[in-house]
Parts: sequence; structure tokens; C-alpha cells
Amino acid sequence: MDKYKKINCAILGLYSLLLLVVGVFRAPFYVVWGPEKNIATHTHAAIWSSVVPNKEINGYNLMYQIDFQRLLCEIAVITLIAAALLLLVDRFSKE
Repeated sequence: MDKYKKINCAILGLYSLLLLVVGVFRAPFYVVWGPEKNIATHTHAAIWSSVVPNKEINGYNLMYQIDFQRLLCEIAVITLIAAALLLLVDRFSKE
């Protein structure tokens, strides 16, 4: 029984670490420019990034705009995988 508690703790720790990485250190962004917020490209960057250094398009600095839909999808996938692993471990611990 103690073995399964350790596995659950490891899964939850890995889940927390992945959420930290995906939500803070590697968040999905649009790279936008100009007053109309034209999308130049998609990228992943740290959450505290706001301006792409030393890059301009038509005199406008490139800026990051967070892509909430992609971020929520990535978090949902990580959550579903962690929940499935926890349910699998719970099922084996009852046998």
C-alpha cells in the first residue's frame, strides 16, 4: 500500500512541475505587431516576456500576446493524462 502512495506523490509532483513549465516558463504566444495586432508567428516563451528584442516590422516592435486557447488545451491534456495515471494506480492498488 505504501508503494502506491509513493507513486501517487510522484505523479502529482510531475504534474505540478509540468504545469509550472507549460504555464510559466513555456507559455504559447502569438508574436504580433502594429496597432491592428497583426499576427507574425506563433512561439513559446516565458510568461514575463512582452517584447521580442531587436526586431521590428514597419517600424513597430514585435510583441508577445498570450494564446489562451492553446494554453488551456495544453493544460487540459496534461490534466487528463495525470488523472488517467492516478486512476490506473488507484485501480491496481485495490487488487
